[in-house]
Amino acid sequence: MGGDHNIEKLLQENILLVSAEFEDLYLYDPHGIPYTGQARTLKGWIGSSHQAGKVYYQDFIHTVEGSPVFVDLDDNFYDLRERFIGNINKFHYHPIDAIF
Repeated sequence: MGGDHNIEKLLQENILLVSAEFEDLYLYDPHGIPYTGQARTLKGWIGSSHQAGKVYYQDFIHTVEGSPVFVDLDDNFYDLRERFIGNINKFHYHPIDAIF
């Protein structure tokens, strides 16, 4: 999908902008966001309201200073244990690719 490629390139450029290619420590920051759409979706835990409800997840990886270098939006079919492994595998940076 063309959009996925553009998102990946944008995140790679952001990594360069915040000099995150020199970092060796990143923080994983998952968020459960209330879903307000009409689609049928599974219920999940909404941390901000401390209750269960329609939810989708925004999983971020950012530098210690707080600069985001990766984001993944997902429904709640997969729990955090599965999303974490998948997102870590998706989060990769190739300095040589960014040069060209």
